[in-house]
Amino acid sequence: MQTTGWMLAGTAFVIIEALAPGYFLIFPGFGCFVAALVSVLFRLELAGSITVFVVATLILVTIAAGPYRRLLQGRRQTNVNSADRLVGTTGTVAETIVHGSGKVRLGDTVWLAAGPDLAIGTAVRVVAMDGTRVQVDRAD
Repeated sequence: MQTTGWMLAGTAFVIIEALAPGYFLIFPGFGCFVAALVSVLFRLELAGSITVFVVATLILVTIAAGPYRRLLQGRRQTNVNSADRLVGTTGTVAETIVHGSGKVRLGDTVWLAAGPDLAIGTAVRVVAMDGTRVQVDRAD
């Protein structure tokens, strides 16, 4: 019965990790599988299999957490319209910028803009963000 519990817990951890990657639940999941295997091979009591689970999980985390974190960072996506992605991007004036205020098109989104007076269609570069307003200069 104990082996079944470890297998179910391990399966649950792996499924949760697959649905929401990045929480490092894969390590306790594999720790559960190791505990199930060792408890079958050596007929351990619950206390012994809990010890195996803890030790196996710690070993797996120690060995694999760094590479696993780097793997996930490579897959991380930021919001397309987040400020850190907009600064430095180029676009065009969508609504004339007059007296320092207008609108620009960046990708598929039109943003409120502040900057020098510019005509529709002028190429601009985002230099800063001010709340939901982009600060632009003429792109050279």
